[in-house]
Amino acid sequence: MNDPEFENKLRGLRPALPSLSLEGRIAAALPQPPTARFSFSAWLGERLLWTAGGAVAVWMLLIQFGPAHIKKAEQPASPVVSATRVTEEPAAWLDGGVQLIGGNTPARLLHRQVIERRQSNDGTVLVQVPREDVILVPVKLH
Repeated sequence: MNDPEFENKLRGLRPALPSLSLEGRIAAALPQPPTARFSFSAWLGERLLWTAGGAVAVWMLLIQFGPAHIKKAEQPASPVVSATRVTEEPAAWLDGGVQLIGGNTPARLLHRQVIERRQSNDGTVLVQVPREDVILVPVKLH
């Protein structure tokens, strides 16, 4: 079957286009895919609708229960103390020795520890606070 003339005729043939009735029968026989089209405007419109609804709800709540309707939190009343008496009870004195302040000024370092009591006029102790005072006494070295 080496007929070059026959082979050239075969190469020159082109398939014919299908008829419209064949295309319609094929399309009817195939299952139709669901039509799920994305619509940006519908998506955006739905989001804007929910946002606007939320804003209206918040606005209505602010009108109903806004700053004019908020009660101020009452401050607890502080105890009334007419007058207090402060006393100091010495607890200890500690000698820190002579130290150089600022690298060149000699001074004796004393620690005074006291307990400070604040009492009301009727004698009840309101506060009892330990306190330490640091005292620098300048000295002269010979």
